[in-house]
Amino acid sequence: MSQANFQTLHLRGLCKRFGERTVLENAGFELNSGEVHALLGENGAGKSTLMNLLTGVYVPDQGDIVLDGQACSIRKPTDATAQGIGMVHQHYRLVERFSVAENLILAADRSPELQRLSVAAKTLQATAEQLGLTLILTHALPIFRWLNVSVRKFVRSWRWGHGY
Repeated sequence: MSQANFQTLHLRGLCKRFGERTVLENAGFELNSGEVHALLGENGAGKSTLMNLLTGVYVPDQGDIVLDGQACSIRKPTDATAQGIGMVHQHYRLVERFSVAENLILAADRSPELQRLSVAAKTLQATAEQLGLTLILTHALPIFRWLNVSVRKFVRSWRWGHGY
């Protein structure tokens, strides 16, 4: 699993515009390594935009991302992952028609050993067992859309933790 490469993270004065529309203005956030946070607010408050800036989906128009007191440039998702920063999105960003193993290998170019379905399934199974979870996987089943929410979140978290 990915580990944070920092002790403190500060988002300072972040702004994001799409054309003429300002969707985030002077936003800030602080956390320490090892903490888990939930970001709550009304629809349109900028929660997703703020996290998309932190995880490199968007590039800020203004403001700083500071790790351990040093400004950090996160301009794409791989920059965030390299720092141990990730997010489990509200929407799974996985393909419902695919099996769990097929979803895991979508971005396996970063882990060539996981490009084979059988290897991806065995790796996920081993991780689940280490966490005390029981998963029964084959190449075709379970189809992702049939899984409950907690298993979907586990798969998404596992994928992020392995750099996907």
